[in-house]
This record gives sequence, structure tokens and C-alpha cells, in this order.
Amino acid sequence: RYIVALGIYQQAVKLDPTATEPSYKAGVCAVALGRMHLAADMFERVLQQDPGNATAKVNLQMARAAAAKRKPNAAYVGGAIASARRDLSAGRYALVERKLARVVRVAKPSARLYELRAEARLGLRKAREALSDAGRALALDPSSAVALRSLGDAQRQLGKRRKAIYYYQLYLARAAQASDRAAIERVIRELEMPGGS
Repeated sequence: RYIVALGIYQQAVKLDPTATEPSYKAGVCAVALGRMHLAADMFERVLQQDPGNATAKVNLQMARAAAAKRKPNAAYVGGAIASARRDLSAGRYALVERKLARVVRVAKPSARLYELRAEARLGLRKAREALSDAGRALALDPSSAVALRSLGDAQRQLGKRRKAIYYYQLYLARAAQASDRAAIERVIRELEMPGGS
């Protein structure tokens, strides 16, 4: 009953992200189910907490080799997006960037993947890389308000006030009910002032 066990171990990982045993056992279940992309993620998680775990290292290599031969399924990509959102909320930007870099390499291009990686890269102050990801997200989904906000944030980090204002205004026009509307309007006013940030 690997499916049931996998679900239980994944819940345990969510409850205690620092524990290695649930991650390892989730990886083993994922291997048994043929879900090699997920298995690789779980074994990598183990190694982040316990870099000397030789068994997890070997299993990670085998899972990556098997994963390289096939595209991930929609459940894996959806899980990666949900996990990235949780990690972004917790401020784990480097972890999100690493995870999504791997997913972007093997999965069908998705605006959501690029939007999330852009947000992570903004958190890491990698404005140029964030610009690239937000641009890709916008190309894949021209209605993406999130990508417009990220473009504004990236331009702001680069010190390009006019471009930042432009993207923020597009964002506000596209996302009329945005929860961060007041904050973005405040940022625009600051950028419009002489010597604004």
C-alpha cells in the first residue's frame, strides 16, 4: 500500500520539515510507485538535512537517472508548485529556486512555475534572473498579473524607476482587486518622487 504510505509520509514531512526519516521513507515509496521525480526530491531533502547520508546519496543518483528518462506527471508538477508556495511563504527562497530549476528542466513549460521562481529570485535579490522568469511567465500567460508585479519588482531592484512604475501600473490595471493594491500604489508614489527608491 505504497500510495497510502506515501501520503502519510508526505504529511509527516509537512509537519516536521527537518526530520529526515519521513522524507527518506516517502522517497522509497515514490520509487516503488515509479514516481522518480518525487523520489529524487525526497532524497535531496534528506541530504539537505543530513549531507553524510550515503544511502540517500545513492538513492538520489538512481532516482535522478530514472527521472531523466521520463517527463514528470501533472501530480508531481502540482505538488512542486504547492510546495514552492509554502516554501516562499516561509522565506526559503534558495530552496524554491533550486527545486523549480529542476522542475523547469524536466516539465512542460508553465507560467506558474516561472512566476514562482521569479518570486524566489526576487527574494534572493537576483533581479536579472527574476526579469527573465517573469518575462517567460508573461509569454506563456499574457494575462498573468503576478508576472507583471514581478517585472515591476525586478526593475525596482535594478534601480529602473520608470520601468518599475510602468509594470506596476499594468499590474494594477490587470488585477483590479489585488490585495496588495495599496502597497503597490504607495511604491509607485515613492518611485515618482525625485530621488525615490
